[in-house]
Amino acid sequence: MGRRKHGYEPQVRISVYSEETIAYAKLGGERLRLATGTSGPACKSMRIRHPFLRGAFFSLKERGSQVQMKRTEWFKKWNILLLCWCLLVSMLGGVLPVYADGAGKGQVTVPQAMEDAASYIQAVNGNAVTDWDAYALAKAGKTVPASYLSSVSAQLQQNGGKYGTVTDYARVVLGVKAAGGNPEQVAAGSGSVNLVQGIYNSDVLTAQGTNGAIYSLLALSGGSYNIPSNAKWTPDKIVAWLLAQKNTDGGWPLAAGGASSGVDLTASAVGALSHYKTLNGVQQAIDSGVQWLASHQSPNGGFSEFGENSESTAQVILGLSAAGIDARAAPAFRSPAATR
Repeated sequence: MGRRKHGYEPQVRISVYSEETIAYAKLGGERLRLATGTSGPACKSMRIRHPFLRGAFFSLKERGSQVQMKRTEWFKKWNILLLCWCLLVSMLGGVLPVYADGAGKGQVTVPQAMEDAASYIQAVNGNAVTDWDAYALAKAGKTVPASYLSSVSAQLQQNGGKYGTVTDYARVVLGVKAAGGNPEQVAAGSGSVNLVQGIYNSDVLTAQGTNGAIYSLLALSGGSYNIPSNAKWTPDKIVAWLLAQKNTDGGWPLAAGGASSGVDLTASAVGALSHYKTLNGVQQAIDSGVQWLASHQSPNGGFSEFGENSESTAQVILGLSAAGIDARAAPAFRSPAATR
């Protein structure tokens, strides 16, 4: 759904907190804080400066208490969508349908689809892979180029071993772990950096709303890390905070205390919490999240957030799979259109 002839068009949301307007890009389910600007009727456009978006211009469209932005030029990075695809096909067995112009319905094997996606990542970025590239390649059973860990070390040396947001720490932890490195001891100049500590001792873990907590849980559940019991944010504390943000309708919003639940955030929360089912209240929260997702499925079987798109549907499949639910067989998720 997000594909266009010349690339991928990201979905961007503006959320208003106090006197500040904050733009978030929806990329692979992760909410990336892009920029801030003056809130109010006069704020009709904003130039976003972010390394992924190259300062592209966006137009704003008011939508209730929030503002929707649509990029005016095509975004040509495919890597994060490929992550979703690699994760999706790694969870599904058998074959998946594929369609070609001028041809009938055919089939492609999952191993071949994974091979093609991995080859695309390697061909586009070569040795200069991103954190998500590293994660996707590892999920596909491919070797992550050694240059990736070297690039992380160089980046840490350059930024003094610190990132600005907790999702930065979480993303790099996932990438380093996937590449066979130790996120608790990443070389940086003459010393090393404990990226995991950047999560559990973060002063801004909730500054990105539920997204920060979700990605922190995903990162911390990816390995056996040494987390002090007196840390600011143990996994138990993050889980408790995330459970407290769940809306009464069963879904999760982006902003803490937000009234509007979202497909991507709810699916991601279900997936992140699935690693902590033994904690009090988690299974009940997962169940209510799954029910909310089922109630928001489109008639054709897909899911919509800022319009129907394949990424949101993939997020739901990932969340259900993590919760131990087979999206292909669960009765609540089989729409009439999907079973024809």
